[in-house]
Amino acid sequence: MTKLTLPEGLMTIDNRAFDDCESMTNVAIPSSVTYIGDKVFLGCIALKTAYIKSTAPPYMGNLVFSYFQGDSSYSDIQTRIYVPASDDNSIIDAYKAATGWSKYKYYIYEKP
Repeated sequence: MTKLTLPEGLMTIDNRAFDDCESMTNVAIPSSVTYIGDKVFLGCIALKTAYIKSTAPPYMGNLVFSYFQGDSSYSDIQTRIYVPASDDNSIIDAYKAATGWSKYKYYIYEKP
């Protein structure tokens, strides 16, 4: 699986749901999701793009966009996280300030 589009209506992505999907390059998360658990994309080393369709940041657990280095430590991968655009930057600013999301603030962009 390289591309994944989760269905609208889904509200929760449980811990480690896509753990170690090493070939996944793209994921689209619907606006209905309110909870993203711990380590959901842990080990998804090819994940380059995540589209988050919600205008309000869902709860985000720990190490969501990270990978295990093999020495008991974790590193962030270079995933670009796209959120909906707004005229006043309120959506992107909310994501960059939200708990969990703020760790990835340098990887969050408005959807082109």
